[in-house]
Amino acid sequence: MQVAGIKGMHFMVTLFLTISICLYPYPSISKEFACYALVEKTILENGNNLVKCFNEESELVSKLENSESNRLSILTRFKPSVGKFLRVTYYDDNIVSQYRWHDNGAIFVSCEYAPFKPKGKCINRFEDGSVSFDREYDEDGLLVGLVSRYYKNGSLIFSAEYDHGQFHGNKKEWSCDGELVKHERYESGALIEVLFQHDSKESCTSLIERGDI
Repeated sequence: MQVAGIKGMHFMVTLFLTISICLYPYPSISKEFACYALVEKTILENGNNLVKCFNEESELVSKLENSESNRLSILTRFKPSVGKFLRVTYYDDNIVSQYRWHDNGAIFVSCEYAPFKPKGKCINRFEDGSVSFDREYDEDGLLVGLVSRYYKNGSLIFSAEYDHGQFHGNKKEWSCDGELVKHERYESGALIEVLFQHDSKESCTSLIERGDI
């Protein structure tokens, strides 16, 4: 009886999560994503529960597949004009993976998670499928190893070595046309030396962050 109660509670929590996400979408998402009706609350052949959510035009905007046997839930959100744009997998109501798509259907970002924080590989991509941002997180959700960022033309524009969220090793930045503009060396977050600094050229990451390109 206690196990059944826990399973039922898990489904109710994930159902509440689905309704909440439908009713209160991200600020940048339009009214077409709002959830107005819960229908087809069914049990699938594999024993999983399925809840679908629709907007005012009766277009599917989200679905939640919930497995009570292994406490796994998969939430998929849809943009009616282009199709799937978000998929989040939960275990015990904690995110374990997340995928987002561009409007053209190409993967935008894929990340692995530990409870409430990123863990493992996380990759962002441009609409053509090429990598824009590649990083990895340790057990504490902090950057570790080599972090790389690319411009839309494929040029490497940022590369840095991290240890537990701090710069540790080489950090390099390039211009948008691929010319090295800065090379620094760090230890445990502290700048040890500047190995190279371009006198007149600015890094591509600085231009992007300022919104100049």
